[in-house]
Amino acid sequence: MGGGFRVLHLVRPFLSFLPEVQSADRKVPFREKVIYTVISLFIFLVCSQLPLYGIHSTTGADPFYWMRVILASNRGTVMELGITPIVTSGLVMQLLAGSKIIEVDNNVREDRVLLNGAQKLLGILIAVGEAVAYVLSGMYGSVGQLGVGNAILIILQLCFAGIIVICLDELLQKGYGLGSGISLFIATNICENIIWKAFSPTTINSGRGAEFEGAVIALFHLLITRTDKVRALREAFYRQNLPNVTNLLATVLVFLIVIYFQGFRVVLPVRSKNARGQQGSYPIKLFYTSNMPIILQSALVSNLYFISQLLYRKYSGNFLVNLLGKWKESEYSGQSVPVGGLAYYITAPSSLSDILGNPFHGLFYIVFMLSACALFSKTWIEVSGSSAKDVAKQLKEQQMVMPGHRESNLQKELNRYIPTAAAFGGVCIGALTVLADLMGAIGSGTGILLAVTIIYQYFETFEKEKASELGFFGVEELLVFSASVDRKAQIHSFTRLKISGEARLTFGCWWIGSLAFGLMDSVKRSVVTPSKSGLARAIVKALHIRVVTGVAPDDDGILKDHFKHVDKDEEELLQDDGMVQEAFLSKLFASVTAVKAAYAEMQFAQSPHDADGIQAADRMVVSQLKYLSELKQAYLTKQLNEASPATTLLLSEIQERKSSLRIYEVTAKKLESQLQLKEAEAASLRGKLLDANKANMLLEKRLSSSWQFVIPDTRAADFLSYHRQTLKSIRSFVQLLIKEMGSAGWDLDAAADSIEPGTCFRNPSHKCFVFESFVCKQMFDGFNCPDFSSEKAMPERDKRHVLFLNRYIELISAKPKSPFASFCHAKYLRVVHPKMEASLFGSLESIASSEPLETPFFSAFCEMAKRVWLLRHLALSFESGVSTFQAKKGDRFSEVYMESLGDDARLQPEPLVALSVVPGFKIGKTIVQCQVYLC
Repeated sequence: MGGGFRVLHLVRPFLSFLPEVQSADRKVPFREKVIYTVISLFIFLVCSQLPLYGIHSTTGADPFYWMRVILASNRGTVMELGITPIVTSGLVMQLLAGSKIIEVDNNVREDRVLLNGAQKLLGILIAVGEAVAYVLSGMYGSVGQLGVGNAILIILQLCFAGIIVICLDELLQKGYGLGSGISLFIATNICENIIWKAFSPTTINSGRGAEFEGAVIALFHLLITRTDKVRALREAFYRQNLPNVTNLLATVLVFLIVIYFQGFRVVLPVRSKNARGQQGSYPIKLFYTSNMPIILQSALVSNLYFISQLLYRKYSGNFLVNLLGKWKESEYSGQSVPVGGLAYYITAPSSLSDILGNPFHGLFYIVFMLSACALFSKTWIEVSGSSAKDVAKQLKEQQMVMPGHRESNLQKELNRYIPTAAAFGGVCIGALTVLADLMGAIGSGTGILLAVTIIYQYFETFEKEKASELGFFGVEELLVFSASVDRKAQIHSFTRLKISGEARLTFGCWWIGSLAFGLMDSVKRSVVTPSKSGLARAIVKALHIRVVTGVAPDDDGILKDHFKHVDKDEEELLQDDGMVQEAFLSKLFASVTAVKAAYAEMQFAQSPHDADGIQAADRMVVSQLKYLSELKQAYLTKQLNEASPATTLLLSEIQERKSSLRIYEVTAKKLESQLQLKEAEAASLRGKLLDANKANMLLEKRLSSSWQFVIPDTRAADFLSYHRQTLKSIRSFVQLLIKEMGSAGWDLDAAADSIEPGTCFRNPSHKCFVFESFVCKQMFDGFNCPDFSSEKAMPERDKRHVLFLNRYIELISAKPKSPFASFCHAKYLRVVHPKMEASLFGSLESIASSEPLETPFFSAFCEMAKRVWLLRHLALSFESGVSTFQAKKGDRFSEVYMESLGDDARLQPEPLVALSVVPGFKIGKTIVQCQVYLC
């Protein structure tokens, strides 16, 4: 780099004061790396559970609740900041370096040291700044409540915790551990949350009594304590507001799907221009940018949530603030959740029923997730130095080219794959996140995606470390390794191992490659004659045997210039020596082919299992390894003399051909067995197809003979889901009705007493259940009768009173004489009293003059009627039928058939029913509880 002033030079004075982990001066064994990683993780977990000393309170909504998934932080503990300082400083420095705002040459050691120091210094400053901001913002109580001493002590605790995280991450990245500390801490935090929600023994007092928080614990508890096992299973699988078994199974399913997609990749072949014959590959994964798109998307959304919450607390009446997001306290978790504005629409719907209730929310969320992840993924490859241009530059610096392509076209070829992999991989990441959210997986889709990708990266790291530790290399690594290490040490270590079966073959091939390279590198003053066998000549050419005295040209005058002054006797001696070496190579490769044949026979004998065949193949492997050991000894002692090298060449070639023939025979037998297996599968499938055709014919006959089509396998869960939507619309109408009655000057207490006289309420606000009970009774009256939708037996009333309703039905394009319109008329006459109609909308003359047709009142009523109408038709689709039942005043409360509303009055010895609010339903053997108010 140039000698002028650079921004990174400002870090030099601080380097001596910054904490630093020294790089490993030796190769750290795999076992030690695992120990260092476990110790680092243990320190992080201890800090995550160690409460801050001196704080006053951590109650109330957590403004950083949505960010803690990607920050690996825990509220009220020493690890309050989590990995925020190091992640923020790393992203800032990488963006500055990638955008060339600061000049960094990664090939210069000083620049790398300065960049690392700048990142560390910025991380410490961010930790100090965030600690001060946390204390001054009153997250732990006001400074006056804390006191100056406690405030300073909290700041010091948070700062030292941030420095510990920085040092732990540096410890792992400098070769002492596995992977990155940031990824390790994020994955651990997410997995800890999943395990806790699956096996938590904590009890929570819900509306149904004390329940275990852990889904698995709750499953066994309900099965043990409940007499109705079916209801216990249903509650364990579908309970609301607490983790259930369905959420846990969804989490496992998403884990498996993400792991499956991790294996998708495109492998581009590359080769070195310097080392002839050395080829490699450059894999481009489907998840090219790994989990960075979801991290950046989550960071963006979390910061938007944070800003929106702060603004809404102070300026809740401002239009622009409400446009950004509306918030309310969750009834169960105590956290603030978005209920409107942009923050609501970029939040995942809680279930599929929510999407059906608000399809625009679901569509907006899906489009936002997919487009944001794709955009962040494409942007990240540009700023992180992993674009096609950067990869092409790195390959050129390493003297690597793609076979069949010019060096100048390398970037163009990479551009065909990398941008597409980045964008499509980002879309897949977003789609998997949406899938996890909609399936109700524990945690969130973002958290699960982060955990799976990080765990998969650690799995790959573990496999590489184990392979490196045990010496299992690929072909290219095997050849380079075998040619560079001490050959005596390899032979000594191999002879000490006691192995069998496939392990013998793996180590045997490794030793053979080593021995072959040693033999070929040590050939001195040898002459490769044109009379050698075709097999040996091809192998020698493929492995690029180079002699010390020179390189053989293509013509017959081999090494002619190097032997001008050698007499005829020496030349004959050299030729004989070359024949001996060639004979030795032929025996070596014939033995290798024999080992391959034995291994093929061992594989064939394993499926189906043939103990005799496996033992015979194992004995063959052992005998060939012994023969290789003899060849090794002959090579080491230089006893390569052959009585007749030409005869040895022929015998070796015959042996090799026999071994190859055995390999072909085994392959043919394997293909024949596979063909028989496929024929058996085809026969089985043909039988299944025949049975399926017969079953279809029976179904067609049954359908054609029946005039009424009934769905026999309609799940009760569909009815339960739509039942919840129906009750939601009824309650919305009741709230609007009470509001309209209050605006019209009605005495709501008197109205409630007239509907249900003599009922005592524990809270005045509970009188709303009287109106809900009245509306439900009128709407569901006759639900079990065939003429449920007709106007028969309805009270007579002047047709003028339903003028508005008729106009509104016409306005929403419903036919006035349709069954639904008749149903609306009938239920309207039952629910809305003439006096109430007059007080709410005035006289007929004022109605006709103003024509307020599109009022919220009629919209809410028609929506409620539509829900009840569709619920009735859904009930008719059940083969077993659906019937209603109602609790009566004074009945004893039953947990099986009833659900309590209002404050929990079941703590009384014998609670009785004071008011039946919502009727119950019976679907075959499934019960939908009626909702009652207890006295």
